[in-house]
Amino acid sequence: ACSTAAFQLRPVGETGPIDLIVNGVALGPQMVNSDWNRYSWKIPASALKTGMNSFVLKPTHSVLLGDALFDHVVR
Repeated sequence: ACSTAAFQLRPVGETGPIDLIVNGVALGPQMVNSDWNRYSWKIPASALKTGMNSFVLKPTHSVLLGDALFDHVVR
């Protein structure tokens, strides 16, 4: 199984890194560019649990969030 989370966002003013934390597991920061872009993280199966899951976007600067996309592929 492969799970991904993608967020379309852009910074308000300055740019900086953003990280996604799933159920307390940090998935690694990505640098935010100066316009609307999509940022994706692969989510390890060990970070997900049955039922409700917590997804926290942690930017270092203010961002505007457009879309949130979640995908789970079973192979």
